[in-house]
Amino acid sequence: MKPRVDARVEALIEEFQKRGEHIVDLLAELPVSDEGSKRDLYIAIVSILAALRSYAQDWAATQFLEAYREAELEAVARLEIAGIISEEEYALPEEPNLNGLYALFDEEVTNALSSIQNLADSLRRQQGLGRFLDNETRLAILSGTAGALAIAEMRRQLRSRISTSLVSVVGKDGKTYSYALVYYADLVARKKITDAMSQATMDKAFENGHDLLRVSPQPSTIGDYCDEYRGKVVSLSGAHPVYPHISVLPAGGAPFHPNCYHIMEIFYDGLEQTGQIHPAFLELADLGEPTPNDFQALWRKERG
Repeated sequence: MKPRVDARVEALIEEFQKRGEHIVDLLAELPVSDEGSKRDLYIAIVSILAALRSYAQDWAATQFLEAYREAELEAVARLEIAGIISEEEYALPEEPNLNGLYALFDEEVTNALSSIQNLADSLRRQQGLGRFLDNETRLAILSGTAGALAIAEMRRQLRSRISTSLVSVVGKDGKTYSYALVYYADLVARKKITDAMSQATMDKAFENGHDLLRVSPQPSTIGDYCDEYRGKVVSLSGAHPVYPHISVLPAGGAPFHPNCYHIMEIFYDGLEQTGQIHPAFLELADLGEPTPNDFQALWRKERG
């Protein structure tokens, strides 16, 4: 069963959807507005971006902790079943340290919103229109000869094409990727929620001296390399005679990539496991810092 993630991000997605649509409308007006209107439009866009960042920070402060607590209780229940702790011995600890998770989430959101501000800067100067307009419309706008029909067509093209590529971010491979704002917010938020859940599991395991974790056993939702790791068991210490150290897993443990619903779980005898990790994937993990694309390419190769 995948963790309850989608319900947690619903409010964030609704806010980013609504604000993103407003931003697209404002951006579509920038290239053909007079200087005074351009300034007002730009200020409005920057204000919306600031509000979105603030909203995302407030959302994370609540949802990450709730996701952590939910997974923490699940981990404790499994530790009780395994005979590691008893109910009488356990009490909820003080606030967990989620500062790193908050900081990374804020950095990713800030980078995405900054890319939108950079786009607004470009459109304000009538630069970069070639990404969004056909040549005829772009030349008419740049030459100042565009009539009402051309301006209306420009707005239509900008709204249509910007809405699907509003955010530009640099991936781990150094390439720039473009996303719709709501899609990117969903991607980042769900990843961090599952990160919080896995952190809770590992924190409880460390605190109670429990060595074995497994990747949650459900199939991948999109049919990818996660299926190689689902149900696999790893050791936190690396000293176990059968199971490898957790570092053999992509990203150091589930979730492995954006859109990944896998989490780390407490493992004890009697739980399902799915054998050993394929040697080729162990070798890839030893090659420094392989990217999700590297694991995906290997997975496809091994499937034939």
